[in-house]
Amino acid sequence: MNRHGVIDIGTNSVKLLVAGAEGGSPRILRERVAITRLGEGLEERGRFAPGAMDRTLRTVSALAAEARRLGVPRPVAIGTSAFRSSANRVEMVRRLRREARIDVEVLTGRREADLSFAAATSDQHGDGRVAVVDVGGGSTEIAWDDGVRRRRISLPLGAVRLTERHLPTDPIRSEDFQRLIARIRASLSSAVRG
Repeated sequence: MNRHGVIDIGTNSVKLLVAGAEGGSPRILRERVAITRLGEGLEERGRFAPGAMDRTLRTVSALAAEARRLGVPRPVAIGTSAFRSSANRVEMVRRLRREARIDVEVLTGRREADLSFAAATSDQHGDGRVAVVDVGGGSTEIAWDDGVRRRRISLPLGAVRLTERHLPTDPIRSEDFQRLIARIRASLSSAVRG
C-alpha cells in the first residue's frame, strides 16, 4: 500500500494526516491534532516567539516520526498564515528541516484557499455551485465556484489573530466585541465585492 503523510503547521494547531491507497481507494490511517499556538504574540511582535517555535518544533518532530513509523518515507509539511506573516519564518523553516528532518512549503493565501476548496469538494456530486469557508488561527480562506465565477480569497481574519488584536480582556468587553464584528464585516464586504 502506498502511504502519504502531510503535516499542516498552522497559526494555532499542527495537524497530521496519513493515508494509504490500495486499489485506487484512499483510506485514512492516522489523524492527529495538537495545539501549539505557533502564532502566539505574532500580531504584536511580527515574529515567532522562541517558546512557540520550540513547542511547534517538538510537535512536528513527533508527528513526522509517527508518519515515518507508519511507512511514509517522506512526510510533507505545509506552513500557512503564520509563516506568511512572520519576519523570522526562514529561521523556523530551517529549524524544521534540521531538527524535524522535514521540508516546509509555505502556501500563499490563494493556494491555501484552493486546497481548502479541493478538500471540501472532493466527493461532492451536485450542480457545481459551492462555497467553502475555512477559518484558521491566522487567516480565513473563502473559495467558491458558482459555475460562472471562481474566486479564491484569503483574509487576515483568523481566530488567534483577531483575539489578540481586538479582544484584550477576559471577559470580553461589549465595545471590543462590537469593534471586532465591525472589522470582520468590513473586511468580508470589501473582499467579496472585489
